[in-house]
Amino acid sequence: QQQRVPNTEVYLQGSVLKPFTEFLLTRLRGICDSPGDEFRDQESVFTCAVPGLSGTRLRLRWSLLHPHLPAYLRYLGIPESADHRVMSRAAYEVPVFPLDAARQLVESMGFQHEFDFIAEGTVFRRGLLKITVYRVYRPGAHASLAPESSLVEVSGLGPSSLTAGMVESVLSVRDQLKSLVLLAKHDQKAPKA
Repeated sequence: QQQRVPNTEVYLQGSVLKPFTEFLLTRLRGICDSPGDEFRDQESVFTCAVPGLSGTRLRLRWSLLHPHLPAYLRYLGIPESADHRVMSRAAYEVPVFPLDAARQLVESMGFQHEFDFIAEGTVFRRGLLKITVYRVYRPGAHASLAPESSLVEVSGLGPSSLTAGMVESVLSVRDQLKSLVLLAKHDQKAPKA
């Protein structure tokens, strides 16, 4: 029996203004399988310094609320929009422990540390989907980078064979939330200098 590795992520993103965040969280508690879990994670982003692989990034993410849990090493591919309704990308995520050894491994593979950020918010589950409502901070700073809004992401991660079903699920959540937040495709490519 062949194992299916989650390798495709489909997603939509948006933002919600601070006065409407609680309405959105209440709505999500009503339509999701879980009541929502608080999270506060730090993520380090590494860029490949090997010629010919520039632009390749690895992300190392760990919980600040639950330091006993493993960190996650993630590769997120270049966003594509083969289905014009959602964004998709190759995505691989593996648990790693301890954090210092994972960081050394990434650097030994030719990746250089680029930046860190902290994401703090609530994550909900609905089938294969993950819905996150969060704010982004610089490490050591107590002020959000966008103080009047929270980011919202609806994503599904699974094997390529389930992509069509995940797309429909993401679109269903989008439609159920459209009175509170506009979830859409966003170009995430770095601007050219």
